[in-house]
Amino acid sequence: MSRCPNLSARIFPCLVMVAVAGCSDHDVGEAPSVFSESTTFRATVRASADNTLAVPTALPRATCSLRLQGTEEVPGQSLDLHSDAAGRVSFHFVPRAAGVVAREVLDCVDAHGATASSSIELRSAADAPALVAPAPSGLVRPPLAETSLELPIAELVARGYPPRPDASSSPQAYQSWLELVSRPSTRVPVTLIENQHHADTATPNWAGYAVQGHRPYVLTTGNWTIPSVSGEFGNGSLQTDYSSLWVGVGGYNTNGGDLWQGGTEQDVSCQQLLGCHVSLFPWVELPAIQSQIEFFGFDLAAGHQFTASVWVGDVAGNPTINGAYAWWYIDNATLQISSLGNQPIPSSVHMNGGSAEWIVERTLVTGGLPHLANFGSAQISNAQALDSRGTWRFYGNDRPIQLGMYNSSNNNKKLASASQANASTLTLTWLAFF
Repeated sequence: MSRCPNLSARIFPCLVMVAVAGCSDHDVGEAPSVFSESTTFRATVRASADNTLAVPTALPRATCSLRLQGTEEVPGQSLDLHSDAAGRVSFHFVPRAAGVVAREVLDCVDAHGATASSSIELRSAADAPALVAPAPSGLVRPPLAETSLELPIAELVARGYPPRPDASSSPQAYQSWLELVSRPSTRVPVTLIENQHHADTATPNWAGYAVQGHRPYVLTTGNWTIPSVSGEFGNGSLQTDYSSLWVGVGGYNTNGGDLWQGGTEQDVSCQQLLGCHVSLFPWVELPAIQSQIEFFGFDLAAGHQFTASVWVGDVAGNPTINGAYAWWYIDNATLQISSLGNQPIPSSVHMNGGSAEWIVERTLVTGGLPHLANFGSAQISNAQALDSRGTWRFYGNDRPIQLGMYNSSNNNKKLASASQANASTLTLTWLAFF
């Protein structure tokens, strides 16, 4: 699959749902489209509230950039977004006050070079209704019947449920799993793109915890509340700050092997007079091959309850360190939506399960490190890893290694820290933008 193009040299993940994404589904040999279309989108939004916008464009599955009218698309001064299969581009907007008029430009380009530009005019009013995301659509996975709780793992995975922990040896892990599978969930589709947006080995850009005491690990899981993010205010243009929360298998130090990771992105782009645009989306990634997977129709908002599990398994989904597939299960309990699937692991990727991690990270932008979005304080609970012997272990009971995020270009200023709330929950704390 060819790489999704960018409007500039900037590399960034294709956003999903609150920024929906993907590469074109045209055949590889198809001639590029050459049309260009310009439209105008107008909406009245509620002042000082979280509004979810869905802006129509002429291009489905396109890479887009949101900027203020009269400014250029510059890394850190625009917000990268993507259109879904219907050509809609979605993001959150929080106006600073009533009477704000935000005039913006949304430029999009698809995988074959077709372009489209939309003018956006957003007016805020104190009495306007807050705009919300549409209800999710997709196949509904029913609650797992009590008679099916002991199905083989391969059968559970085939039905859209994550692997089952052993109830006798890992009762807390089993209880968390039972809560997930005991409610219905709308399953959302995915698409594969080929960009790298997260570091594939531990760097000073990570804050959180890693474990290596009972390697090899085959699965890592964690739950968190999507944080409300704030950012720095640009003067004439937008100022964009970035953050990711994720869990991973491998990647810590040189003996950790290659990394398989999954989590959520929380980015914010603000302007002093207008307010802030927020982009939230889930993702999974094999950084070693610059391969990130996005989720169509997977809405996220601050306060939503999210679960991410990533594991190495065989073709049927059974966790095994010798597996040839990178599996994921992500779940938004608030909206009851989920996704389960896998990506083949190329022979060039060395997955040895040498570590497991629970991390906050600054997202890579054009290979460089941007400012860190203010996520406040975030907790990852049910932070567990499954080792190759079938034992589930809480991070705090496995000799955890504490990691802090530092800015090496600013006298090693500490940007984020990690602390242990208890054996199953860790706390991540924002300290500085840059």
